[in-house]
Amino acid sequence: MKKTIAICQCPAQGHINPSLVLSKYLVSLGFEVVYFSSIDYKAHIEAQGFTFECALEETDVPNWNDALKLEKLRESVSKYDISLAFVDPIISIMIVPFAEKNIQIAWLASSYVPTFSFRYGPAAFPHMPANTLFGFIRNTFDWLKIAHGRSAEKKEALHAYKKVLAPAKIKTLKLYDLNYLVEYPIFVTAPEFLDLYKQPDVYYLGLSVSKDRKEVETVSAAFNNHSLLKIYCSFGTSSHFYGDSPRKVFSEIAKVMKKNPNWEMIFNNGKIEFEGATQNITLVKKCKQIELIQQADVVITHGGLGTIKECIANHKPMLIIPFTYDQPGNGARVERIGLGLSTRTCNTNAAEIERSLMSLMDNQSYDKNISAIISKLTYDEIEADALEMIHSLLHLNKVHE
Repeated sequence: MKKTIAICQCPAQGHINPSLVLSKYLVSLGFEVVYFSSIDYKAHIEAQGFTFECALEETDVPNWNDALKLEKLRESVSKYDISLAFVDPIISIMIVPFAEKNIQIAWLASSYVPTFSFRYGPAAFPHMPANTLFGFIRNTFDWLKIAHGRSAEKKEALHAYKKVLAPAKIKTLKLYDLNYLVEYPIFVTAPEFLDLYKQPDVYYLGLSVSKDRKEVETVSAAFNNHSLLKIYCSFGTSSHFYGDSPRKVFSEIAKVMKKNPNWEMIFNNGKIEFEGATQNITLVKKCKQIELIQQADVVITHGGLGTIKECIANHKPMLIIPFTYDQPGNGARVERIGLGLSTRTCNTNAAEIERSLMSLMDNQSYDKNISAIISKLTYDEIEADALEMIHSLLHLNKVHE
């Protein structure tokens, strides 16, 4: 039986696509890579040349841990000789069948790891690093909000872990983050330079953009070359969980596009039906995002890290309109390094959106900043520390030996 690596990712493009670079590298080492994910992504994963096993049959649920079928997952895991399992912390309960078999486990995160610090606020808050007393006080209150809101939830989750995860030793408990109850090595499918600071025991896999990935069931779309400004916009594959906020933001965007008829937008609307699109807005449900980013002059995004990295890899400035989760923090990172602009929340308006787009179009510093970063790394190169740790976990020779 061939040695296998398990990749357990939650059902979203921004989680699965960034893992493809790592998976290709593991295949180059001689391992078979098996994805344990949602049936919705079976065709997409198999199109990349990887093996697929169904772990989630329902995807339109707010908590993917609840949708996981543990018994079915145990059966699937037993079919393979697994050397290492990379598990998405968003569906952290997936570690159960691997821990029961004493299989080596590592976290594979598609967003930056929240770290308690009074200088750096929680990821869900759109603040820059604090350098003043006011900033430290503000961050203190933000962390207290997180702790108060999650303490009861934390106890419930810990009880569930103790009940079903007896073989795993719970070493480190972090009050501010439910996803990392168990202390395993953490790999992030993102570059170190975008993080607020280098974190210990966190390994950065680089931009993790697979430009040659094969897309399935996508709609062809292209910009008109005569448009003064070409804008690609996406709120992510999970935007239908964000309530009515995406529709409100789209309404403001439509006002901007109506005022500027010589601009053109292709809007990836996912699972949401939007009304009020102007003649210069094309709505598509599924598209080849990388191709449209390459054609666009600027990108509007919710701040998902996957889209941000694809913008960087393709030299495109971006406007972040964050809704929830890590998105406000990602927007702060983008703005801090000068790769684009970010609204503080999704409660924005047409005037702010238009002003931001004009700035991104006219200010050449964003292009220069992205070019300076991209000249130092490639879109599919894994960072050295992460490579060494992967080889160590797999008991292989060091990378340069």
